[in-house]
Amino acid sequence: RMDLGECLKVHDLALRADYEIASKEQDFFFELDAMDHLQSFIADCDRRTEVAKKRLAETQEEISAEVAAK
Repeated sequence: RMDLGECLKVHDLALRADYEIASKEQDFFFELDAMDHLQSFIADCDRRTEVAKKRLAETQEEISAEVAAK
């Protein structure tokens, strides 16, 4: 799980209606925008996960070193 904070996107009913009309007309620009957004989101989550894994590995090494020293 990752704390993503508050959603900064606009949740407007008029935009939803535009999306529904476009999907009926096979206008896929909404999907392309959504895909770009999701790919960016996934890349950001992957980056944060890698940073957290590195921190965890460093912490585990420090703890192991302390235990070995005792």
